[in-house]
Amino acid sequence: MNILDIESIVKTFGKGSGLITALDGVSLSIEKGSFTTIIGRSGSGKSTLLNIAGGLTAPDKGRVLLDGMDLYRLKDDALSKLRRKKIGIVFQAFNLIPEFTVLENICLPSYLDQSKPDLKFIDEILELIEMLDKKDKYPYELSGGEQQRTALARALSTKPDLLLADEPTGNLDIKSGEQVMDAIYYCYRIFNQTTLLVTHNLEIARQSKRVITLQDGKLVSDSIGEMI
Repeated sequence: MNILDIESIVKTFGKGSGLITALDGVSLSIEKGSFTTIIGRSGSGKSTLLNIAGGLTAPDKGRVLLDGMDLYRLKDDALSKLRRKKIGIVFQAFNLIPEFTVLENICLPSYLDQSKPDLKFIDEILELIEMLDKKDKYPYELSGGEQQRTALARALSTKPDLLLADEPTGNLDIKSGEQVMDAIYYCYRIFNQTTLLVTHNLEIARQSKRVITLQDGKLVSDSIGEMI
C-alpha cells in the first residue's frame, strides 16, 4: 500500500534566460513502511523533490498524494495542520530554538497544534536515541550530533505517517553522522517508520531498501539497495 504518490512533478525557478528546471516530470510512489533514499549530484533536484513531498514547496505541475489526499489542493491552514500531524521533517540545519530545552523543542509541533504532547512516547524516543539524560539541556550545551538527534525526536514526536530527512548528516563529522543515521535506522525498525531520505553519501544509500537517483531534474534510476 502506497503512502505517498508523486505524479509528473515539474518545478522551475527563475525567469527567461535564467529559468532553471529543478524537476522535470518526476513520478514515484513510496510504500508504507519502506525506507527509500534519493541520491544525486548537487543541483539534481533531490532537495526540491523532498520539499514538494513534504508540502513545503508547491510544484508548477503534477500532484502529491499523501494517503490519497492531494496536498496542494488544500488551503494553507489545512496543509500546515496536516503537515504537523502526518509528516515529520529533519533538515540539514538543526533548526532548534536556542531558548528552548531539548524537551521543549521536541514538543514544539504539539504546542503549535495546541495539542498535548505524548510525553511517555517522547521519553521512549529519547531513550532509543540515547538522549533521555539530555532532555533538560539547551541546544548550546549539545554537540552537533546531539542537536540533530533532537531534531529527529521532534520530527517523530507526533507519530507521523511519513518521515522526511534532507541531508541529515550534512553538517556533521563522520562519527556524529554515523550516530544520527544509526538513530534513524533504529527508529525505522522499531516504529516501522516510513522514511524518505535525501543524501549525497553513497554509503548511506547502499544501506537503504530502495535507492532513487535523480539527474538534472529527472528520475534516472530506481533500484533495490542492501537491507539495513
